[in-house]
Amino acid sequence: MSLLDNSLFLACRECVKLYRIESWFYLLGLVLFGYFYSSSDINATELALILISASCYLGYGYCLNEVFDRKGENGRIESYAISLKYGILCSFIILLPLFVCISLLSHNKNQIFIVFVLGILSGYLYSAEPFRFKSRPFLDLIFNSLCFANLFLFGAVCKSRINIEAFLLFIYFFVLFLPVQICHEISHSHSDQKNNIKNSLYYFGIKNVKQLLILNILIFFLYCLYLVFAISLNKYFIYVTAIFCLALFITAMHFNKSELRNKLKNITRILSMLYLLVSFAFIVKKA
Repeated sequence: MSLLDNSLFLACRECVKLYRIESWFYLLGLVLFGYFYSSSDINATELALILISASCYLGYGYCLNEVFDRKGENGRIESYAISLKYGILCSFIILLPLFVCISLLSHNKNQIFIVFVLGILSGYLYSAEPFRFKSRPFLDLIFNSLCFANLFLFGAVCKSRINIEAFLLFIYFFVLFLPVQICHEISHSHSDQKNNIKNSLYYFGIKNVKQLLILNILIFFLYCLYLVFAISLNKYFIYVTAIFCLALFITAMHFNKSELRNKLKNITRILSMLYLLVSFAFIVKKA
């Protein structure tokens, strides 16, 4: 292998690492949630195209976030053997197959395109300079939640246009990811401090953020209670939600224990995935 080929291989490997696939592949479940909510008919080609599009969207967002999180001196990315400019280029290159896949879809192309563009814009505002909402209190929580809640819409608009129920469920995911993101910030407090990331935790401190988390958990529960009546969900949905909220609350009560804080990311992820799996059965069955 020539020196040029070896350099190209190393650059491609670093680019793939920037996409951090292992950190987000399970989030494609939210796309499936939206897809099966909108229709019980499965079109394998259509489903594959929307999953590829969502994968490109997540790869773009995580790559851009990683680039600016690890922005070092002299135009380099810390822990990566590539330049900042190349890292930014990697984040935008992956959007090309996204738009190709959207063009091949047979239903609601314009609406799907708009939803993806809004998600891409939200990700850019969250991660990239000069906006960098990730380092601004409250905006970090809002835009992070928007980026993830959009995954539900990506699947939901494949078969039908956005209706009031789909919009209410979009808000459901948005409100869900607010406390999840607070838990994420607490679990990453040491690495964020090292990378000079000034998020809500940095500005408000652990005590106030803990109170904010409890408030968000309460808001989420009350919104789910509203959903049961608004779109006639099974009453057991609110019981499952109550258990999930209680589990998050108990976790929040132990934030001051450093050993639990280090495990908080995995605890929150497992709780959220189990909760969403059960919620999937109630919401999709109802649809």
